[in-house]
Amino acid sequence: MQITFWGVRALVPSPGTETTVTGGNTLCLTVHGEGGETLAIDAGTGITPWGRSLLSGPFGRGQGELDLFITHPHYDHIQGFPFFVPAFIPGNTIRLYGSNYCKRTMEQVLESQMNPIFSPIQTLKNLNSNLLFPEVGPGGILSVGTLGVRLETLPHVTEQAMGVRVTEGGRVLVLAPDVNYPAGEVPPEAVALYRGADVLVHDVRSHRPGLERQHARETFDGRDAVAAAAAAGVKKLVLTHFHFDSTDAELDALLDGLGHDHPFEIELAREGSTLWI
Repeated sequence: MQITFWGVRALVPSPGTETTVTGGNTLCLTVHGEGGETLAIDAGTGITPWGRSLLSGPFGRGQGELDLFITHPHYDHIQGFPFFVPAFIPGNTIRLYGSNYCKRTMEQVLESQMNPIFSPIQTLKNLNSNLLFPEVGPGGILSVGTLGVRLETLPHVTEQAMGVRVTEGGRVLVLAPDVNYPAGEVPPEAVALYRGADVLVHDVRSHRPGLERQHARETFDGRDAVAAAAAAGVKKLVLTHFHFDSTDAELDALLDGLGHDHPFEIELAREGSTLWI
């Protein structure tokens, strides 16, 4: 199983000289299975460079298939999709899965950001690929080639987000890229989803009392992620969803501040980096 990070930022993109190492695009991650199958998690602006990289293969010829999972529909998880070039090419098939906690389907959510007031593309109907929106609820399990995918609802700062557990053979990847534990304690359902993962990709934000503090930069300290990894007995913790205003140097200092006395590895997700498990 190969995991590649295409975007690692929260809220808004953060281009500039102080984010070149970690990267400035918002969330997107891809997983490749041993059989050549591909799935993607989230469609922030990181999905756009990945989309361009696909054009020399089947997606450039209109022969590509992709399963795309949106953990929740905040802009930093969907804002890149209208500029995902394979979605414009006839013959490509893209299956989009997402949470409906906002009482709208994923199709309705993506259509809403295509409104002509905001978007020159105007509507999803102007994307020429075959867009499908399969329904799968919390606890749902599906297969993408050799990859098994399990979806679970996780607590989020506003409502709920979707956690994704991907398995292949005996290897396990879990993604919780935007999650918040309201009482600062990792709930049992989250621990169960993360349990025994070879790699846990987790939001760097930690609980602070009061909603007004949830988006303050000091809440992006990784403490909740470390607690979650410890409770679930994971082998490696990868931090992501960094505050847009955090520099490369500050993120390196954050990692150092978490210490090294843990029974698992901790590292930062970096745009363009790849892991194998």
